[in-house]
Amino acid sequence: MKSEGDVVTLERDGHRISIAAAGHELAAAVKELSAGGVTLAQLTGDPVRLPMMMRRLARGGWLRYSIMDGAVVATPVARPETEWPALDPEARYVLSRFAYLHRDGDTLLLRSPLSYLEVAVADPRAVALVARLAAPRPYDELVETDLDAQVMRLLRHARLVCEPDGEDGDPAIRQWEFHDLLFHTSTRDGRHERPTGGTYRFRGEIDPLPAVRPAIGELVALPAPRAERPQASLFDVLDRRRSIRRHGGRPLTKEELGEFLHRSARLSGVFRAGEEEVGRRPYPGGGGLHELEIYVVAGKCAGLPAGLYHYRAREHALGRVGEMTAPAEALLRDAAFATASPESPQVLIVIAARFQRLSWKYQRIAYSLILKHVGCLIQTMYLVATALELAPCAIGGGNSELFTRALGESYFTETSVGEFALGTRPDRDAEE
Repeated sequence: MKSEGDVVTLERDGHRISIAAAGHELAAAVKELSAGGVTLAQLTGDPVRLPMMMRRLARGGWLRYSIMDGAVVATPVARPETEWPALDPEARYVLSRFAYLHRDGDTLLLRSPLSYLEVAVADPRAVALVARLAAPRPYDELVETDLDAQVMRLLRHARLVCEPDGEDGDPAIRQWEFHDLLFHTSTRDGRHERPTGGTYRFRGEIDPLPAVRPAIGELVALPAPRAERPQASLFDVLDRRRSIRRHGGRPLTKEELGEFLHRSARLSGVFRAGEEEVGRRPYPGGGGLHELEIYVVAGKCAGLPAGLYHYRAREHALGRVGEMTAPAEALLRDAAFATASPESPQVLIVIAARFQRLSWKYQRIAYSLILKHVGCLIQTMYLVATALELAPCAIGGGNSELFTRALGESYFTETSVGEFALGTRPDRDAEE
């Protein structure tokens, strides 16, 4: 805090606000708030200017609210959207369906993607109140003490508590699922004040993963791609791109699969960038880290025995993970069901992620980057398959647990994040 004449300037995390604090009482109020906080009853000053100043501080997220010497502390993480609402003693209240309670270090935090406050709960009585709010209850059943009354008012203001069906009265909010809205607000700036982006928070504690995944399985060489490139222009390929869910009677060949993988997912180089290895592929990847790995579930591929394979992108080869096990067969059946096809795809491309390739560097946004990269890779695969006159189809969902069992790796180290069916075209008019 800086004071120059009648102007008091507050600074926090690169943000600044200046208040014309004319008069000793108003300036003293700002200093008291800045020094450690006071109760509203203890604040004195101009009855018109003081409330105006408090509203301005609140709208800018400059006030932190504490109940009973830290039993509950609410900290702004975004600009407030609502005034302090009155609680109706005749109404029923319930915890927001977006609210969640979790441990952060030594603190128990109550949060919601709808809220501009995160609430630290340090008093067991407040935790008990939150538990009672799991089901709609009348106000007089919820509020038993003065602490309950203050906490209820704070939670209502923070949109952590609402009346039954109150949130779903807004069609926009009703159509959000909890995990989707939480993911959105957590990986975009504006509704949190947590470190985001390339923070390298594990530097010095954990070594970054190498650019190339350690090889698994027996090496199966793939033919080199044709020297000549497809003659179709980019714009023509974009216009012709379609999802083709049914495959032809002729199976995909190992040569066609090899060219498809080479043109869409090969690793053409590995370079050092500080402490990390980065690579170059046909599709973009944040920081050049390229955490995505390609696995092939070969059902019907001429020249390639049925089974699960890992694409060794630097060598342009396949590593045979195993035969067609029950989990691998189940992946093919799931793909047929997801595409409403009567038969399993000739080849299922499973896109997996080595999560720690990104999370070592990027904080809060690692998984959102993975999903962006999956989109880039799938579009690249579509265009390559179209240029090669093959039948491509992205699949909207997949079973990551099933893939983990097929691969035999830890779910938390590497598992699937996308699927893509590939085969030959049944005929030139069967595009869907």
